[in-house]
Amino acid sequence: MKYRLLILVICFSFIIVIASRCKKDKGAIEQLPPETQTGAGTFGCLIDGIVFKPKGDPFGGPILSCAYQYINGGYYFQLKASDKSSPTIFSIGIFTDSLKIEEGLMYSLQNKNMTGEAYGTYLISEIQGLNAYLTSTINAGEFKVKKLDETNRIISGTFWFNAFNSSGEKVQVSEGRFDMKYTL
Repeated sequence: MKYRLLILVICFSFIIVIASRCKKDKGAIEQLPPETQTGAGTFGCLIDGIVFKPKGDPFGGPILSCAYQYINGGYYFQLKASDKSSPTIFSIGIFTDSLKIEEGLMYSLQNKNMTGEAYGTYLISEIQGLNAYLTSTINAGEFKVKKLDETNRIISGTFWFNAFNSSGEKVQVSEGRFDMKYTL
């Protein structure tokens, strides 16, 4: 009888631990902006499970920017968000190089500065220098364009990626979403 009671207590404790972890994960996602398609000027994602949203003083540059331009025969998209609320600046970026994007399509985030490709970055800027995490063919991700309204210059979508720095350290960016008006 004591053995059965012990097993029951262990199983109940296990269920409580699992349930509490689910609530924490759900809480982080609930802190992200909703997925909208109105040009609301929103951006958010999880970096290694921790909520990232642009914040801080835009002195020295914006904390959130988006551009989609046709330059010298190619389309270039850039979405940048920064957390400048401390001396260390954290930034996320999604970029394309000579790649026309279309609503409803998914793009692989791979190599930086490769014509016809998209890529993702996570940057940590400190007094000691810059720590850059980049996507690659091996450490890719995805960027999905859910809305592209070229008349009103609105782009909305989702993204995720895994990236490594030059020391081999990994960062996981997940649950990314944005809804922006872009500049030309």
